[in-house]
Amino acid sequence: MRDADSAAFSPVKRSPAASGQSIEWKGKVQGRQMEVGLIFKIAAVGILVTILSQVLKHSGREEHAFLLSLAALLLVLGWIVPYIYDLFSSIQTLFSL
Repeated sequence: MRDADSAAFSPVKRSPAASGQSIEWKGKVQGRQMEVGLIFKIAAVGILVTILSQVLKHSGREEHAFLLSLAALLLVLGWIVPYIYDLFSSIQTLFSL
């Protein structure tokens, strides 16, 4: 990395947490930071869809199970598309394309 780039991504110390010091990386691009709660929400949707899909399939409603899976996929994609957009714009800024 060049000196200007390494200075832009230098660690910045925040206030001490209960378990010690934490370090926050501060870069030039002001994008979103993915939260752990999003991962738990995606996992919860996956578990619920799996259970409901099995119930619907065993009751002979395969079409409803498919639509439920499709709706869950669209919901999760709606949650993560902004993060993917921020990733590509960060890469574009990083390589100055």
